[in-house]
Amino acid sequence: MEEAVKEYVLKHYPRIFKNKPIIVEEREKVFFVSTNIDASPLILSKDILK
Repeated sequence: MEEAVKEYVLKHYPRIFKNKPIIVEEREKVFFVSTNIDASPLILSKDILK
C-alpha cells in the first residue's frame, strides 16, 4: 500500500517529491506524506487507492 501512495505522489506532485525521500504515515482515513520528519505533510484521503 505504501508503494502505491508513493507512485501516486510522484505522479501528481513531482515538484515537491521528485528526488527526495518520501515518508508515508498511514492513519485511519488518511495518509500523511512528507519529505522529512519536520516538514508539513501533504494529507491525502485513502480514496486515492481506489
